[in-house]
Amino acid sequence: MNPWSPPKQDGKAKMLKLGNYINRSDVMQKSGPPGSPASNYFSCIDQGKEIDFVSLVADETTNPWLLFAILSENALLLMEFADLDVKRKCYKEEAFLDRGVRRLIADGARLAVVSLNTAENWLKKQTTIYERLGAGGANTSWVGNTGRCGSTLLHKVLSTSTEMCSLSEPHYIDQLTHGRILMNDDDKFARVVQICCALDWELARRSCFPNAIFFSMNPKSGGTKAQLAFHTAFPQSKHFFMYRAAHKVIESFGSIHKAQGSQPSLLWSTFTSLAWNGLGLGMPHIPPRFTSDLRSTLFSLSSAPVAFLTARWFDAVLGYLQEVKPAIPNTLVIRMDEFVNPVIRAQVVKAILDHLNMDKNNLQDCIDAFDQDSQAGSSMSRRKGDMPKFLTESDRKHIQDVCLVTAFSDMSDLVALDGESILIYDSLAATKD
Repeated sequence: MNPWSPPKQDGKAKMLKLGNYINRSDVMQKSGPPGSPASNYFSCIDQGKEIDFVSLVADETTNPWLLFAILSENALLLMEFADLDVKRKCYKEEAFLDRGVRRLIADGARLAVVSLNTAENWLKKQTTIYERLGAGGANTSWVGNTGRCGSTLLHKVLSTSTEMCSLSEPHYIDQLTHGRILMNDDDKFARVVQICCALDWELARRSCFPNAIFFSMNPKSGGTKAQLAFHTAFPQSKHFFMYRAAHKVIESFGSIHKAQGSQPSLLWSTFTSLAWNGLGLGMPHIPPRFTSDLRSTLFSLSSAPVAFLTARWFDAVLGYLQEVKPAIPNTLVIRMDEFVNPVIRAQVVKAILDHLNMDKNNLQDCIDAFDQDSQAGSSMSRRKGDMPKFLTESDRKHIQDVCLVTAFSDMSDLVALDGESILIYDSLAATKD
């Protein structure tokens, strides 16, 4: 029998434990693409018993469980941190929960598979949960972003407040934002988003954030569909969109991935270069929102990996402009140039706290958080010394002179080309002459 399948009865949790294999790496080449199935990361042993779900989550102050993954449309996977200090360390110190949980979970830890219905029914009976989230989710927020643009730093800034429970890149959100959980029904998709977020916020609050009255979700880049589903699930939620110049995001992601990976042989490098430049083989999936002209610009880039990261940046920005902005017009837009500018830092932080209706009593703590490496301990942390170059000068010029112009030439009412970057006109604290 498949150990990852849901329990036979609603209201029950099927008990498993970690097997001998667990992937604790946070390097993508070793751990696989974000949102991969849980079975890619660890093995499990079926304990052959089902227990009442309420018995697992009954404790209000010392609950050791967290939501890790979505196994199917009707099955969720919870993991237990028997040592609550380790769970608190995971939530409060790890830059990314998808990797932090795998790194810190104990060998042989208990796992539990529950149905979506079971989780939903339990949440409905805990009336104070939705009271904390606010009417229509007014106390919740979602940080849409392009990646490598300060969103993890924003998570750290918000987390300086004891009233905030901010979750950075949990695995189930990776699954939702990267299309690993496919649903054609938008209402069903929003239901999954609501249940997962509410459940994990509550389990985190009980043992790690007892004073939380604000709840934020910081996903990886992109995820337009998931952001819209979050807005459907929590219609009064607050939203952000954070971005940075295309070439800087692409270079940052690409150089880190290049530094982490083994160098290919000369023969393989020659073959893949010819396949890309001659035939366009390896072209990433292009989102439907791309025009044929924008799609064609990608073929002039030097390699398929460069084209993939370029497409991902445009997908995030166009997703915001074409879908999120019309649906959620009060989204707070932040360009990294202004976010990290020390001259206007206090002004920017005040605007962020005002957007969330948060008290500004800890403003100085928020400002001090900018001095830390928000991704410390992760393979995505700031790198010292030389990093391998990812973009060629030709790539960089092509992105600026061709890709950006092609994508935004008919959006002059929304976006300005600003040297090598863009400026979305309603960006916080940004001005355009």
